[in-house]
Amino acid sequence: MIASFIGASDDEIAFTMSTGSGLNIVINGTEWVKGDNVVFPKWEHNPLDTMTLRKNAVEIRPVSIKDGKVDLKDLEKVIDDDTKLVQLSQVNYINGFRFNLKDVADIVHEHGGKLLVDATQALGAFKIDVKQEDIDYLSAAPYKYLMGPAGLALLYIKEENIKELTPDRVGWKNQIWGENTQRIP
Repeated sequence: MIASFIGASDDEIAFTMSTGSGLNIVINGTEWVKGDNVVFPKWEHNPLDTMTLRKNAVEIRPVSIKDGKVDLKDLEKVIDDDTKLVQLSQVNYINGFRFNLKDVADIVHEHGGKLLVDATQALGAFKIDVKQEDIDYLSAAPYKYLMGPAGLALLYIKEENIKELTPDRVGWKNQIWGENTQRIP
């Protein structure tokens, strides 16, 4: 049901404990190299200043806020061919500023980067179509406009990006077990 609600396929949806957990799965699961950079609006409450990024010498590039909004021209100025990820909220929690995600995705993809969206402020208030808007990753919790519980969130990962992410947590249910699997005694 969640997949159809945002225009995704069932195989592209995972459940997490919070929006931040989903964002961290993407950030920690991405293969970073020195010289990569990440871009986000200055007002984001996000995990982009994490040990993962610092450990890999990833440059953090915040985008200025002017008159309560982010101008796409300002966003485009800081994105280059070394931008691996742009993370933003579809709707800002401070003043309701709303990005046109398709326009942002076009800019990001033109440089070979990926778009990570926090949709908690939009989920249930606006129609979200991850395919039409060309979103790579989306994390959202239902406790706002869907009146869902705290402690539950969704993570959308575009099918073509699934194999690019390395799981940052391993449990016995997310491993492949077969006849030739060696188990530690």
